[in-house]
Amino acid sequence: MSDSSVEPLVTAIRTLLSSGGPMAPAELIAALASERAEFQGEDAQDRLFEVLDGGEELVVTLADDRLVWLPSFLDGRVFTHRVSALEVTHDVLEVGPDLAAVAMLTESATYQTLVDASPIVAVTPWSGVELLEERGLGTSALTQGEAWLLPVGHLAGRGVEAGDLVGIRITEAGFDLCAVDAVKKSTAAASIAARLGQEPERPERIAVAVWMACDKSNDAFREPIAPLSELLPAIGLVLEGEWVAPAGFDFDLWRASSRVGAMMNRHDLDLEEGAAVLTAMVLFERIRDEVETIFDGSDEADWDDGGAPLPHLLQRARAVTGDTDLDDDSLFMDPRDALDYFEEPIVVETFLWEASSADGFSSTALDVFTHTFEKVAPRAARPAMLWLRGRAHEHVGDIESAEQSFRAAEALDPSWPLTLISLARLASDRGDAERGLSLLRRAGALPDAPLVQMLEAFQTTSHPALARNAPCWCGSGRKYKQCHLNREQLSLEDRAAWLYQKAITDLLAGPSAALLEDVAHARSGYVDDPDALERAFLDELARDVMLFEGGAFQEFLALRGQLLPSDEASMAQEWLHIERSVHEVVSTQPGESITLRDVRTGDIHEVRTATIGTQVELGGLYCARVVPAGGTMQLFGGLERVSPEDRDDLIALLDDLPDPIPLVEFLSRHHPAGPSPDAEEALPTP
Repeated sequence: MSDSSVEPLVTAIRTLLSSGGPMAPAELIAALASERAEFQGEDAQDRLFEVLDGGEELVVTLADDRLVWLPSFLDGRVFTHRVSALEVTHDVLEVGPDLAAVAMLTESATYQTLVDASPIVAVTPWSGVELLEERGLGTSALTQGEAWLLPVGHLAGRGVEAGDLVGIRITEAGFDLCAVDAVKKSTAAASIAARLGQEPERPERIAVAVWMACDKSNDAFREPIAPLSELLPAIGLVLEGEWVAPAGFDFDLWRASSRVGAMMNRHDLDLEEGAAVLTAMVLFERIRDEVETIFDGSDEADWDDGGAPLPHLLQRARAVTGDTDLDDDSLFMDPRDALDYFEEPIVVETFLWEASSADGFSSTALDVFTHTFEKVAPRAARPAMLWLRGRAHEHVGDIESAEQSFRAAEALDPSWPLTLISLARLASDRGDAERGLSLLRRAGALPDAPLVQMLEAFQTTSHPALARNAPCWCGSGRKYKQCHLNREQLSLEDRAAWLYQKAITDLLAGPSAALLEDVAHARSGYVDDPDALERAFLDELARDVMLFEGGAFQEFLALRGQLLPSDEASMAQEWLHIERSVHEVVSTQPGESITLRDVRTGDIHEVRTATIGTQVELGGLYCARVVPAGGTMQLFGGLERVSPEDRDDLIALLDDLPDPIPLVEFLSRHHPAGPSPDAEEALPTP
């Protein structure tokens, strides 16, 4: 939905919640439906949350799932905070438990200033590094995460000193920062404790706990009381970050259990498998931190010209982490028991996914991890350690070392599937479809597996009618058995689609896959269809934009280009310099080709229709990327229809070399049909 269509609906929601107070979604929808046709029908609840996602993030959900408009809900309430010397010196207020309930209000421009018009800038150690440095603060100075920056000298100018209490009162005009000389007694803390006592096995977000206290008593926080960071611990509650829990609550166990549960849902694991992955992840994270410490203490002589650690530095890291404590009681499972599960491919794949998706992933740390635990892993789990080491080498483009690790893993267990699949990918990149399929058959890959389908599509065909001793079909004058028997090769123009699909395979298996999810959201955001997002992951445009505007194709060549046949590698380099453009359909020859004119350059391209999966209109405008392939021009990534009125805006956008999301949003917004309902994970074929 566009911003212009969302705003009136947000206004209607805001008005009802401001006047009526907290409402259950069904109650709110019933009130809206009497005035707005958009909220009538079976999909009204989906429409409600779609509107809320597109508006200001000030409609919040209480613990009982009722919705409130936060500004009116908190209007007139005051929350206190005891300022530290650091805060006074640098004019910063840390949010922490004291201001957690009102922190979300800074999403609105109204609450980005005080009532005296002084600006407030919300920062975190991750999003406000430069602003914090300007104040003379490092990111580690913020102990509570989020903080508010006030104008320089503001606190001192109001006579605030370290240890003083200040109050933040919510008003219609913004935050009122006021001095607090005395505090009142309150039952708010006891109310929060009572709620937590009803479900002592899990904590609650401090903000939600405060909102529920406000809902229970309209008098709560109307007068200044002691800061929550002092009140809540005083009655035995435990605070950690944005959470509050009953006395004695084990946050470490809760976090571990939550993390295991999330992995079980994400990867379809059972409890023991999830516990094994978590234990390995904790050990990997400790090793990663130790490796980073060693690297931080290194100098230029410890690194090669490509930015990789030299062998002596790597050996130093392995030596230090070799003393990892396997009997640490804080681990979720005994590491030796966890390693038993590493003979299961699903466990190893999950571990790699979780490790490589985490912030600060280090392929070197993964290499060190495998050397550390290969020595104590049971024999059945050692192929997994070697495979993981190979994937670490692949991550930095050291294909030779990667293949050595994969072959060592294959020698230990010739049937372990992940090793065979990785070797099949190497064979595919080299253009050896027969070997790749042989490896996949040994791995037990299903016929509909994407890599199987790709290799079957690009198998070379033999000439069964030709005798082994007959002259070869190619005209070389040699016997067929000496020349092309079992060595047939597709032409370069027929292998162009294979090269493209190799890059797609790498995209889906590499770090760019996370950004593809964002691009898929942009692709499906203008289609009112519950299946649109799922189809967008398979969409030609979304993937092609990620490859080229997103840089994944260049990354593929940097890491795996050395495996490609030389003519494919040269063609791939040409593709890097081909820009997406707007083309006019000049002529069509059904079943053979279409002729396109690039409206930016005037270049004429005759394009093979075998690479086009859509009908085109003579004289129509389309956004596409046309690339050379042997003696032909081909098109991958689909054809996106462009209306004449959008042509100039799209050309201007393309001239600016846009990032993936703005480009996909433009094409999807102006022609919101989005990904085809018939989209399948189809492979380009020769």
